[in-house]
Amino acid sequence: MWFFFALASAIIYSFRGILEKKIISNVNNYILGFAVRAFALPFFFLPLLLFPDKVVPLQNLSPEFWFVVFFIAFICTPLETIFYYKALDEEEVSFVLPLLSLAPVVTLGLSAVILKEIPNIFGIIGVLLIILGIYTLKLSHAKDGLLQPFRHIKNSRGAQLMTIVFLSLGLGSVLDKIGVANSNAYFFALINYIGVSLTLFLIALVKARAHMKEQKTYWKQFLLIGSVVAGYTLLYLLALEESFASYAIAIRNASIIFTIILGYLFFKEKDLKQKILAAIIISAGLIFIKVLG
Repeated sequence: MWFFFALASAIIYSFRGILEKKIISNVNNYILGFAVRAFALPFFFLPLLLFPDKVVPLQNLSPEFWFVVFFIAFICTPLETIFYYKALDEEEVSFVLPLLSLAPVVTLGLSAVILKEIPNIFGIIGVLLIILGIYTLKLSHAKDGLLQPFRHIKNSRGAQLMTIVFLSLGLGSVLDKIGVANSNAYFFALINYIGVSLTLFLIALVKARAHMKEQKTYWKQFLLIGSVVAGYTLLYLLALEESFASYAIAIRNASIIFTIILGYLFFKEKDLKQKILAAIIISAGLIFIKVLG
């Protein structure tokens, strides 16, 4: 079942980009980052109301659980949020966004060391194929080849900041796995998002205080996106309960396939040949993981 949870998470995740694209020009980035998570919170309560046995008494939660929650909320989240936008401000998108595709490589390495999760060779090939497909797709506007972002890491502050972001994202998947293992997907999702929402609220308060009213203006859109965020998060964490962390994050990142389809249908986006090629590579990776991994 885990594969289908992860794949469903990827499908739902693809809708987030489409929905955000419709309002992103009208909303401050920091407000958007906070609001879509804060408005997701009500949807994390619903499963616990339906399945009260999934509620874990706070005194029964292990130190490992609380370490993960605090580390994600107060270290990973600020790093990823602030450095991501700073990187985009300081460098061209085509230089820095491809680096985010490497997060599953970090997860693959860290999960082997920390979680003792070692996929077989076919599983590793599947993860790498997905990464390659996403990476080449995001590099569509670069002029100097596949290694262009790496050559910029040494001298580009923007690339260095984005490197910190993808390292944090890769570590975050391992921490998610630990959090789920020490509770369950439903309860960890709620507690984790409470912490993350609090942190992002404080960041928004500092970075975009003048834009706070946008939450009221676009509350319907935020609520819709929040439901999408809650949906793909829960499915991703349910997949983590049964699968390797590197598999779950790689498959969720394969959402780009469905984003390509939706982008064409809703926005008539171009460059279909390259996108179809990337989709084929990513699909091959999914097959390796599902059938042979």
